[in-house]
Amino acid sequence: MLPSFHTAVNFNDNYANRLSGYFTPPTSGNYVFFVSGDDDSDLFLSTDDNPANKRLIAQEVGWSNDMQWVTSGGNSSLSQKRSDQWSPNGGTTVPYAAGIALTAGTKYYIEGVHHEGGGGDDFSATFKLVADPDPVELDPTKFTNGVISYLTAPVTSGTIATQPVGITNYETQSFSLSVGVQTDSELSPIYQWRKGGVNIAGATNSSYKVASAVVGDSGSYDVTVKIPNSTISLTSSAVPVLVQPSPVLTGLLKYEYFPGSDRPTVEGGTVSPSSPGNIPHRTRAARLIRSKLEMVSRIITPTASAACLFRQLVATTSSS
Repeated sequence: MLPSFHTAVNFNDNYANRLSGYFTPPTSGNYVFFVSGDDDSDLFLSTDDNPANKRLIAQEVGWSNDMQWVTSGGNSSLSQKRSDQWSPNGGTTVPYAAGIALTAGTKYYIEGVHHEGGGGDDFSATFKLVADPDPVELDPTKFTNGVISYLTAPVTSGTIATQPVGITNYETQSFSLSVGVQTDSELSPIYQWRKGGVNIAGATNSSYKVASAVVGDSGSYDVTVKIPNSTISLTSSAVPVLVQPSPVLTGLLKYEYFPGSDRPTVEGGTVSPSSPGNIPHRTRAARLIRSKLEMVSRIITPTASAACLFRQLVATTSSS
């Protein structure tokens, strides 16, 4: 399902997709429709809500960049991209030159079919009344919110199949909570994780993850689940999360070894260090291998309050 007549840009290669549903005009009048796609695309509109009565009203015969309504980066036919200039026979007839008469509040079946070969890809459609100005490049599609709809099967079930499990952990370690939901809804459930009954901002997936826990993350967690297009609302079991203070080892530094890595990757947190058993032993006879990176960290406890100067000393050695 999509919330508008606009698909993902540069999604993949060598595929076709179709968007379909109902268009409910907000105003009675004569309408003009526009299509934009990379690559070739067809736009259909029915005379009513029956798909069997659909008619081809506009086409992308070449390719255009995303939401290029009246221009084309691929030198596509501009007249074929809009319904009031589209012709089924090379310009001999233009069946919708005066616009397509539609009645406000009436559902009309609409369908778009798009094919992508290679390179970039996009697909979108929009509309206007004949007297309105043409859309300009990158104007958002008007096929959104209350003017589009889709018939779906009734929702009859929604249950929590897998409850979250409580966790005991140490600070700086990661933890994750997850829930499993079963439903016959065609739409994805809507999740909201909570701590102590208060919504956690941005925690709206089936799992909730904390990359580096602090003691303050301790508490009781649960998740509410709403099944779209139904009145079903669920709440998981509340589970405890206990984050304990990590022991501090005085007189030592934490040493991590990242074979084949570099500074930006390590500092970005997108790579894990080698396990302790795979860290080379540092002796005068055993040199570290090429293409590696090390990180040393420590919590500093000053012996007195004062302004401090920190220096970094780097020694380089051959890898022989």
